Amino acid sequence: MLHPLQQLLILDAHTSFSALDKSGEGGRAIVKIVREHAKGSKVVAGETSSANSGGQSGITDTFINSFWYLDQLGSLAVAGVSGFQRQVLISAGGYPLIEVRSHCSRSRSRCSRSCG
Repeated sequence: MLHPLQQLLILDAHTSFSALDKSGEGGRAIVKIVREHAKGSKVVAGETSSANSGGQSGITDTFINSFWYLDQLGSLAVAGVSGFQRQVLISAGGYPLIEVRSHCSRSRSRCSRSCG
């Protein structure tokens, strides 16, 4: 459980205009370069997050991070980014947008994945 002050810092980092506009700034810069040097090419974004290397526990795995993600999608679209690739939408492992937690009803010896 996060300390209330940590929760406020996370909320501020994910909802302040200056923090949220970072995606838009990056998107606009990349689109400008592509338009100048590769006319007719499309810009597609992927593997983006508010924290690198698989995220940050207590930050990117929180509900508030979904607002950052939605803002990023809109900011990149407004900047001219034509597509966005999400590596995993639904999964029981890794860092999906929707995490599936299932209970294994089969015996452990026949279960195809770890049953904790």
